[in-house]
Amino acid sequence: MVAIGVTRTSRLSPMVASVATWLALFCYVVAAKLVVDAFLPQAIAAEDQRAAFAWPVLALVAALGAIGAALAPRTGFPAAESVLSAPRRGLLLPAAIGLAIAAVDVVFDVTTGYSRLLNAAHGTAQQYTDFPSMLLVFTAAAIYVEPIYRLLPIPLLLWLISGLALRGRWQVPVFWVLAVLFSLFEPLNQASVVPGVPFAWWAFDLGLGFGFNLTQALFFRRYGFVASIAVRLGYYLLWHVLYVH
Repeated sequence: MVAIGVTRTSRLSPMVASVATWLALFCYVVAAKLVVDAFLPQAIAAEDQRAAFAWPVLALVAALGAIGAALAPRTGFPAAESVLSAPRRGLLLPAAIGLAIAAVDVVFDVTTGYSRLLNAAHGTAQQYTDFPSMLLVFTAAAIYVEPIYRLLPIPLLLWLISGLALRGRWQVPVFWVLAVLFSLFEPLNQASVVPGVPFAWWAFDLGLGFGFNLTQALFFRRYGFVASIAVRLGYYLLWHVLYVH
């Protein structure tokens, strides 16, 4: 009830407020790139990741995120500003859960040496070598990847399938199907089966990644995309920024 009241008394419509919030968040991605380019040119070692932060790609991601933010309130997602009505549940709780998932990942990695084995198999080492670089890159990345994994595809397909094809019906089950499918996208692309590494380790890594992404999707549905970003931010702060692996 509080969230509804905030939305009604806002000077901006939910759609405009969500798009404005997304663009404001993306300004941080732009600022991080400017700082990295000017002062930390070696921050991103991998060529494909440097290409992902090129200006044309950033402009495209910003536009895709704005489209997703505009569609989200039309498909049952809270307006981005709704987290302000419940900051503990919409910001602090998701960030804490992200940290908890990262802690599980750290314990698993320390116990098994899984990431070290993957790095050796792929001929890579730790890509981000200093704290300022990792802090800037991964806090920006938590925002950057949101339109790719959730913010655009889930509201867009929910609108096309439930809103148009099914004429507004079955929105909840369609959301669940989309949430499960898109929660598999990142872990399936990143989890690697390496000869000599137990399959159970790969399965655990895949399952943890799936649970992490599904958690983001559920917070997105309950509190909006800012809550989803908060989950990933909490995870990245421990797994990529504080834990060197």
